[in-house]
Amino acid sequence: MPGTTQVSVRISEETKAEMEAHAKRLNLKKDHLIEQALLHHFQALREIPTDLVIPARLVLTDTAMADIAERIVEHSEPTEALKVLLRT
Repeated sequence: MPGTTQVSVRISEETKAEMEAHAKRLNLKKDHLIEQALLHHFQALREIPTDLVIPARLVLTDTAMADIAERIVEHSEPTEALKVLLRT
């Protein structure tokens, strides 16, 4: 195809399976699906303020994960602030 290029990327097995199932369900070629997803992503990045973009995956250090686990155990009941937040 003129005006196109080929790229090679590594993705998880889970992402690959989901992509293939989605492409099959919609009867789309995978290259079209990927290009549309990228275009959608870039458009969202242009239109949504950076501080409102939530990463699809958070990577935590062992220390941060231990801290979160400890806080969950310590605070088994939701705080009043959390209750108010969830009500609004």
